[in-house]
Amino acid sequence: MDQFDRKRIKGPEKSVVPLPFNPAPPSTARAPNTRPDARTKEQVRPLFAKPGIVTQAAGSSLFEVAGIKILAAVWAIRTFRACPQLNTSFRYGPKQITIKQRAFDQHSGGRLSCDVRFAPFSRLARKGYTKETVEITLAKDLATAIVPSLLLEHLPKSQIDLFIEILQATSAAVDLDQVSMDPSLLDSLLLAHCITAASLALADAGLEMMDNVVGCNIGVYRNHLSRRLFWMVDPADNESETSCDGGGSLVGSLSIACMPSVGRVTGLVVYGDIGDVEFLTECMQVCSDVSAKIHEVVVTKALLE
Repeated sequence: MDQFDRKRIKGPEKSVVPLPFNPAPPSTARAPNTRPDARTKEQVRPLFAKPGIVTQAAGSSLFEVAGIKILAAVWAIRTFRACPQLNTSFRYGPKQITIKQRAFDQHSGGRLSCDVRFAPFSRLARKGYTKETVEITLAKDLATAIVPSLLLEHLPKSQIDLFIEILQATSAAVDLDQVSMDPSLLDSLLLAHCITAASLALADAGLEMMDNVVGCNIGVYRNHLSRRLFWMVDPADNESETSCDGGGSLVGSLSIACMPSVGRVTGLVVYGDIGDVEFLTECMQVCSDVSAKIHEVVVTKALLE
């Protein structure tokens, strides 16, 4: 009879203690006008985009930026029937109140439904299963930025369901103890990445579009001594304080959505202090130039190859 126990994994007769792995400490010396990850103020973090991740969906995409992971999926276009106009009347004290519900026009174009959700494990603190206000705000801003690029008049009485799942909302390359950015400001910086992922999923679904919408964000900083404002493209989670341009603190952000091939801005969201109109125009021009570079990566590398 074989004495070998097939349900137990036998270890080797001799074992060797592995040598400890001591990686070299990161170098703290860097150029005076560079950031913690050795970027300049005009550079974005490395990004990765891949369409066709969800095989059951009509179109999908995975978008990653330095550890931030966003999954977008577009399901089959469904046709809905227009509801007749309904008048709801009820009595409130001595008054009779009538609410007229607007009916959907049979001859109008299609519509886009966006749903943005954070995974329970996406943040530093575990998220509950109830829908948060930031998710509703991101979905509303996302629909505003995406709709101008779609030819919805070619899809009468149809609805496109777009779902965004944020798998990881913080950068994996940053230690948890170094994340000092305001949580509301940190969530607002995710809008640009959601826009790029959603547009890539819509293009993967084969929908008629004027151009791919690309999102870009800029962090607005204020110098401690001169109190002047300056910008940095694509701020990371640990860049609430910076040493670039004499140093400063993060006081606001600007997220822009544009179609670089058409030269049209489809969305603009401002958070915090952004200064005067001249500074806002400068930030928008910088975002447009950076979006053209991101558009080349998303369209050429992800869709065409």
